Amino acid sequence: MARLSDHFLDLSPLRQNRAFRLLYGARLSSLLSYGVLTVALGVQAYGIGGSSVAVATLMAVSAVSMAVSLLVGGVLADRMDRRRIIVAARTVYLLAIAVLIANTLSPAPALWPMMIAALIAGLTGGISLPALGAAQPMLVERDQLPAVSALNSIAIQGGGILGPLVGGVMIDQTGILGAYGLVAAGTALTPVLLARLPSLPPPPDATTKPLVALADGFRFLIGKRMLLSILLIDSLAMLMAMPLALLPQFATEALGMGQSAVGLLYAAPAAGAFAAALLFGWMRRSTRPGVAIGLAVAVWGLGVAGLSATNSLWMALALLAVMGCADTVSEILRSALIQSHTPDALRGRVFSFWMMQATVAPALGNLEMGMLTGWIGMKPALRLGGTGCLLLSLGMIGLSRPLRTAPLHAASSPVA
Repeated sequence: MARLSDHFLDLSPLRQNRAFRLLYGARLSSLLSYGVLTVALGVQAYGIGGSSVAVATLMAVSAVSMAVSLLVGGVLADRMDRRRIIVAARTVYLLAIAVLIANTLSPAPALWPMMIAALIAGLTGGISLPALGAAQPMLVERDQLPAVSALNSIAIQGGGILGPLVGGVMIDQTGILGAYGLVAAGTALTPVLLARLPSLPPPPDATTKPLVALADGFRFLIGKRMLLSILLIDSLAMLMAMPLALLPQFATEALGMGQSAVGLLYAAPAAGAFAAALLFGWMRRSTRPGVAIGLAVAVWGLGVAGLSATNSLWMALALLAVMGCADTVSEILRSALIQSHTPDALRGRVFSFWMMQATVAPALGNLEMGMLTGWIGMKPALRLGGTGCLLLSLGMIGLSRPLRTAPLHAASSPVA
């Protein structure tokens, strides 16, 4: 009989593993700093540029540069010591914060230094993330990977909620410069913690030819139908039903509340995601994780379609919270499956493909939903996208046997 504690967050990786505690502490510091930085960048860019285009351009520069550098980062993560890669990348990231501080201190702050900082941040993030993803399974036991994924989700969602709140307070009390100072302190702490990790060398059979290494990773992913299916179902769902870009318009047209409701709408998915990660216990005992992923995507689609049928703030918040919960269930299980079923020699490259998908698909999905709204209207676009996502997920569950039958843990552990 399952204990009550089995239904909640599993803290055993933190209790039992000093190296993982260091890695997790560095991750928390980085994510909280990023949350503060997001608010500070948005406020400063809007103040300088006078429009949301400036803010969107900064985001685009960071996303595109990260997507490109993820390919390089994936190859490096399978050829070099992963600790050294992460420490070096996070140290160079400090240069981006220095550029922002120098720009803020100048007599006439401009947008172009902020673009340079966004470029540096994207490039260093793309280099470090595959190494980080490949390092985690080297530090914990195989059966703890679902718990690690849930703890990571807690850090991401907690940073997404707390970081912006702290950033807003800091800007109000100390100005943009104070917020950047806090970001600099949190960013500097990250490589200090990471430097205390043990050596995380690449597997002994790592190839030395970058293009061959990249092709090997892609060939593995294409041949592993289960992994390909979970990446495909998430990508297609994001392309068909990513409504976050519509929330400001939804607040005005559907709710009649204007911009006062936008902050609540954006916070609701993170709150639902946080709750799902806390109540993750059932996921580590899942016997059909692929089916659970497909059903979570179906719930996301239902939530998007549901938004098209409501004019109530509380109903919209509830739907968005459920969507955030479903997205986190999918993310935790996808992460555990990818890490468990990918050999150590390929883990950095496969993780980089996953991160590229997670970066590019939502951005394109927001753009597609915005364009569709311009053609047929906001509510029809939400209804069409959500229904399509629902049908897609159910169809993939029915058609993809590897997705239906994939075990949560590989038969033979790829964990070093």
